Amino acid sequence: MSYIAILDNTNNAKYLYASEGVQEILGYSPSELLSIDSYALTHPDERKSLRLIHNYSNAQQSFSFWISYHSRHKDGHYIRCNSILHWCHDLIIATIFSESSILRASSVEERFIVHPNGKMESNIQIPQNDIWSAVEPEPRFCLILNRYSEQALIVFATRQCEEIGKMNQIECVGQSVLEFVALEHQMIVKHHLELVKSSEMIVKFHFLWYTHILMEAVMSCTADGLVMVIRHANKIYHHTISS
Repeated sequence: MSYIAILDNTNNAKYLYASEGVQEILGYSPSELLSIDSYALTHPDERKSLRLIHNYSNAQQSFSFWISYHSRHKDGHYIRCNSILHWCHDLIIATIFSESSILRASSVEERFIVHPNGKMESNIQIPQNDIWSAVEPEPRFCLILNRYSEQALIVFATRQCEEIGKMNQIECVGQSVLEFVALEHQMIVKHHLELVKSSEMIVKFHFLWYTHILMEAVMSCTADGLVMVIRHANKIYHHTISS
């Protein structure tokens, strides 16, 4: 069970969107969560650690990070959820799963586990003084793709796709993401689309956009769709896959 969430980039991380899968996991309909403070659905004992992670990852503009924590079901009990989150300009993009999977965390930059007593485990060391050197936000955009279409049709795009990807946010809906990939790198993207759908792991890869700008993408898969967050890549890196 899994769902997609889009949160605003504020201290409260309010829900702007939730896909249908949220009802299976948390018992809420998507409309019930609109404008809800996402922290209201977390366990009180875990909130201090969650806010520390939130503030640190925001300062660092983490491209992708994984958090395991407890979320409150509509009927009042708490269940452990695993979330992959991305800072994406003025939004936080999340794919949220009800069960643990080591594959889901294997390709993300930072991993955090928040225990019921509020203590946190991580693969990185967060300075405890709450003062960090903030990273200037970089341009990024997100595409949500239809996981059941062979051509990975776009069902939603964030507005930064226009500046970074030279796309029309409205007109790109219904088009294949492959139409925006350079012909010589379409096999790279197809390979990772199939990989993420078949294994439900998180994948990160580089490819040429149709403008022949090298991009870096991180992609995850839920029952409700594929989430693909894209930014300009380090120009030194180049990756190919034989067709």
